[in-house]
Amino acid sequence: MIPLSIFLVCLFFQSPSHISLTEGPSLTFPDGPIKSFQLVSSLAGKNQFLAVITNSGTLRLIDGAGKITHTAKGAKDFVASYKGYLFYIGDGLVKLDLANFQTKTFPTTTIESSSLQVLEIASRDVFVRGSKEKVEVLSISQDTTLASFPRSSSVRLTSSTHAGDFLVMHDRETELAAYRLSSPDPVWRLDAGKKDMKILGIAFKSIPNIIFHMKFNPHDRCLYAATMLGDLYKIEVATGHPLLIAKQFAGSSNNAGLLSDLNFLDIDRDGTDELIASSVDENVYCLSTKDFSIKWQFPSGNENQSQLGFLDVTGDGIPDVLTINDYDLTLSVLDGTTGRLLSALSCKEPDSRSQASLLATDFRGSNEVFVQIKPNRIRVFTIR
Repeated sequence: MIPLSIFLVCLFFQSPSHISLTEGPSLTFPDGPIKSFQLVSSLAGKNQFLAVITNSGTLRLIDGAGKITHTAKGAKDFVASYKGYLFYIGDGLVKLDLANFQTKTFPTTTIESSSLQVLEIASRDVFVRGSKEKVEVLSISQDTTLASFPRSSSVRLTSSTHAGDFLVMHDRETELAAYRLSSPDPVWRLDAGKKDMKILGIAFKSIPNIIFHMKFNPHDRCLYAATMLGDLYKIEVATGHPLLIAKQFAGSSNNAGLLSDLNFLDIDRDGTDELIASSVDENVYCLSTKDFSIKWQFPSGNENQSQLGFLDVTGDGIPDVLTINDYDLTLSVLDGTTGRLLSALSCKEPDSRSQASLLATDFRGSNEVFVQIKPNRIRVFTIR
């Protein structure tokens, strides 16, 4: 029999006792501030690149060895990394093949990149562009318009998503509408309506319950939607029927449950995804998609409006969570299973932005976090 003292020592060394964040050389570029960056990959992930666009309009692709493998001028903003291609706004919508760097340009009307998306709907590759008045769906392969849907909103299109054979989009601010490409009439609508609320202790009547984020989970084939007033919906895509509704799942305090990033991961290995989300209410949540109960939450100390990152830093096969809060700009590493804080580091500098851009990746051979809090550089941290 192994003595208890020896067993505990062995257990201690088998578990990650300390996770550290070490800063390495930053990324800077001679032609000015960095507008945006993201990780892109060729088909089947054979080649991965850090894609960076600077304010001067230069697109660079940087490989895992730090070599700039492709440069293009006239780039304005990213649209999507999709099926081995990078789509970005240039003189029209540019499609860049990440295997051979060949490009094709699709003419577009002058339109914001935030209202352009590249999706697969009914097994067809399409891009979606929208305005206050209408949404158009165009075939990527044929460069033709497949469908056009009217909108009833007073604001530009900010979000749409594919959900199997459907295009689901914001119509009015509190309403989702689902369409098939074959018909101009919606298959279903869902309206989150209005509700009475207290904000900072002041009672308000009939506040629009604006749908803030939505995301389709291909694993359970349900659409999830979060509202600005803290409600969560799990929606059957075929009918628009809400399978679950959690009203103010995080309580009724100011900004409670105002989720800013929705992610699906099976963190307990039971075959069903959890919903991992950052929130304006100064928490990161892990929620059950079975009943929207809170499995764990991490109090981050300030608002969280940046995207989360995911890397297995503990070596247990389960992705852990990377988050950076607003204003304080504290980068935190959380155990994906429990939400326990593994490591934290302040990234705040003089003249920092109030919000950071975060990208977690291992494409250079080690677990790294790329963080931008100032326009002129991207800071790089290695997780060990």
